[in-house]
Amino acid sequence: MPTLYLTYGPTHSGKSTFGKQLLGQLPNSAKTILVDNDTVEQFVQANFDNLRTDPQVLARRTPEDPDLRLRIPQLIVGYALGEGYDAIVTASHSKGVIRQKYLDIARQHGAQTVLLMFGTSKPEIKRRIEHSSRQGTDAGFHASSYEELLERQAHMLHEPTTEEKAQYASVWQIDEHNSEDVLQQLVASAWLATLACGHVAA
Repeated sequence: MPTLYLTYGPTHSGKSTFGKQLLGQLPNSAKTILVDNDTVEQFVQANFDNLRTDPQVLARRTPEDPDLRLRIPQLIVGYALGEGYDAIVTASHSKGVIRQKYLDIARQHGAQTVLLMFGTSKPEIKRRIEHSSRQGTDAGFHASSYEELLERQAHMLHEPTTEEKAQYASVWQIDEHNSEDVLQQLVASAWLATLACGHVAA
């Protein structure tokens, strides 16, 4: 059974870094993809910026009918799960309706979904921002500074409801203190599942 890992949390909380580490340690990493929504946003911005920023197009977009930067990751994930690949999605989205779309895609392809919720402390996030090599603020958020971005995200990042959490195979709370431990537990679970299915990576 394929697995979809969704990460969720504020900027610089460690989602992309954790996703890359997870990809590198999973037993079947050759058949796992990492979809970084920030990378997709940069691709769309660089190649289709007129469509990305068209006010008439944006006015018709809704969470149920999202723009390219949200549709492209969903398309890739659906294709990958359909081919029996695992998928890791960093920055899945602050809105529950977008995460629900990923859950629906996973169900459609007989995959289980794991939610990774990042709750890194504000002092640690600010420390990471100060030492970040990223240029500008995160793509997709029109903010003049990371401080403004964090303030906006604080209003947007609502914790999934109990009903939503019940739809996941497992839900993990991750912060700067337990990320390595959670990573190892996820990797161990993946190895056990692989061994149980008799598919040992070469």
